[in-house]
Amino acid sequence: MTSLYTLTIFTSAFLLFLLQPMVAKLLLPHLGGSPAVWNTAMMFFQITLLFGYAYAHWGGQRLNVRLQTRTHLILMAVSLLFLPLAVRTDFGFGSVEWPVLWILLALGVSVGVPFLVLSATSSLLQSWLARSTAKDANNPYFLYSASNIGSLLALAAYPFVIEPVLKLDQQTQLWSLLYLAFTGLMAGCILQIRRHVQAEVRQSLLHAKHPLRQRAYWVLLAFVPSSLLLGVTTYITTDIASIPLLWIIPLAIYLLTFILAFAREPRMIDRALNAQVGLVPITALALAFEFNYITPVLLLHLFTFFAIAMGCHGTLSRARPKASGLTDFYFCLSLGGMLGGIFNALIAPMLFTDPIEYPLILALAMFLRPAPGATDKRTQRMDIILPAAFFGLLLAAFWISAFIFVRHPEIATDINNWLKLRWTAEKGWYTLSLRPLLACAFFLAVMAFLYRGHTRPIRFGLSIAAVLAAVPIMNAAPNGGTLANVVYAERNFFGVNRVIENKEDKALVLMHGTTMHGLQSKRPALRLQPLAYYGHLSDVFSALHDDAKQLPMAVIGLGTGSVACHGLKEQRADFYEIDPAVVEIAQTPEHFSYLKDCPAESHVVLGDGRLEIAKAEDKHYGLLVIDAFSSDALPMHLITREAFEIYRSKLAPRGLLLLNISNRHLNLAPVMAAIAQDAGWIAFLRRNMQPKGPLAVPSVWVVMAPNTGAFKEDFWPAQGWELLRADPGTRVWTDNYSNILQTLF
Repeated sequence: MTSLYTLTIFTSAFLLFLLQPMVAKLLLPHLGGSPAVWNTAMMFFQITLLFGYAYAHWGGQRLNVRLQTRTHLILMAVSLLFLPLAVRTDFGFGSVEWPVLWILLALGVSVGVPFLVLSATSSLLQSWLARSTAKDANNPYFLYSASNIGSLLALAAYPFVIEPVLKLDQQTQLWSLLYLAFTGLMAGCILQIRRHVQAEVRQSLLHAKHPLRQRAYWVLLAFVPSSLLLGVTTYITTDIASIPLLWIIPLAIYLLTFILAFAREPRMIDRALNAQVGLVPITALALAFEFNYITPVLLLHLFTFFAIAMGCHGTLSRARPKASGLTDFYFCLSLGGMLGGIFNALIAPMLFTDPIEYPLILALAMFLRPAPGATDKRTQRMDIILPAAFFGLLLAAFWISAFIFVRHPEIATDINNWLKLRWTAEKGWYTLSLRPLLACAFFLAVMAFLYRGHTRPIRFGLSIAAVLAAVPIMNAAPNGGTLANVVYAERNFFGVNRVIENKEDKALVLMHGTTMHGLQSKRPALRLQPLAYYGHLSDVFSALHDDAKQLPMAVIGLGTGSVACHGLKEQRADFYEIDPAVVEIAQTPEHFSYLKDCPAESHVVLGDGRLEIAKAEDKHYGLLVIDAFSSDALPMHLITREAFEIYRSKLAPRGLLLLNISNRHLNLAPVMAAIAQDAGWIAFLRRNMQPKGPLAVPSVWVVMAPNTGAFKEDFWPAQGWELLRADPGTRVWTDNYSNILQTLF
């Protein structure tokens, strides 16, 4: 009996977590590859999981085993009507208009009932085992580890085995077949429990109750790691890519902490709590100062997430009730997980213009650390006074730093010269610089202060919050730490857009997330000149054949609309943009006037670029520009074999395809080379890392054409473009396969 239950729970968990990245990937192309797709999908899964646990808990409290099993058989029969698995997306309104509602409906009508059945399995079978005559009836929690191992195996199998080998339609077929096998296993479990139910154990379950304070504590301990899961996932996917692999890594860590915490002999809990003392302050500093060294920062956030999730789940494991309260306990865990998903996917975007939910929950987690025994009132007051004083000192330190390095850099130069003379005269071989010297001293001072208070949860949590809040408050203050001023900010499903006035350069800058998406000078001579990444593109436009120049051009990714100023008078320029906020910003002359004043006749199409351009007339465009980014991440579905088949059909015989592949963390040139070779395109690459001209920034571009006739002879090498050749063995990216690891610098 125990073996069958273990296998069934393992299978249900495997299917549960195989389903999540698979259906989320199916939804990505409808919403521009936004990281919020995964957050919203996770919120749906957590809500459904809560309903599954509530269903199991209610059944255990209200129904006898025979009636409960009969009800579950009916529910499983209904779930079979949703096979074979397919995502339905036609609801009478577009995905861009109401993205969250659209995702919830798509998931609800496509996978809601099967997911509900799977989510209830672990709790149901554990409660049934507790009511049985089996030898493990008094401690069914070991089955929770089997559930998490199945989940972890599914997460490992999807990006490394299933996704590379099977197309999406094959994946859904495989899942449907496995779900049929699961229903057979579940039917066997129902037969077993009907034969071995123990009535007196069931009666004890009917009266298992816990104080409201205990339940709230369980909910809070489950809420924090759930929210951090989505926070850290958004953080690492915003500037890299929203793909299953990067969704799965944090989720696998989350599940691993459950496995370790609920093992028969958990050993990692205290080590994780101790590790928080060093990891959380460093992570707070990295967040506050926006460190972007991808590999070390990525590892830092993942290790910190592991330490916090392990601490919370370990504390939950130590606070778990006896078997009589099992379903109540799991319901509270699921409720906390659901609230974490709702907070990150729905509430935080409405409350905060900036994505501060991640650092906010990071600080909150420190309040949940184990507290010492009773203390006197003076110590309790110091838990508030010391962090407040620390916060004031941080603001003072940042103000002094801004005064020296931003407002009066000549002071820093004088001090640097003094340090250089003193140190060189005494040692003769090394030169000190003021900035790194102060940075090291600041870091050591902050770490020393935080370490002294780590045994006091309130003091430690408030001090971490002080570190996270000081830098943004300083930068937002008048005459603060920067020479920039935010004149407009909006956050929606697709991210955070800011229009920033750069006072030093007299320009308005559009920022999406952490990345600049265009700028316009306020100087009259430069007002209609394409700047930033786009200044040198005049070479590309001049290299177009005359017949291609007369045709419309298309741009996937609107930004500020500066590409329109490369067009000819009355030439049609179709901009495909999925983010309504970007459209509003680009069409507001007080922010950017390119669309209004540039020679080309601009038209904006709202929706995912790949899906919308597929509706355009074939052979319609003389130039197609791919410049769509979510922060610094290029949506993966725009650079696959299937996407390039669409682009080929829309280009005129001598038209050109131009792609912006600039990225701080990824080298996409080998990907472009492999696609070009696979499709028979000719491709040139230009790394414009030291651009000339006003307000120019480094960029990397690729230009392609399906035939050599599109390129003017000898033009491209003379302008610094190099022929792009594929490396042997590089696999072509498709809608079913991408390897982000090979692109990391």
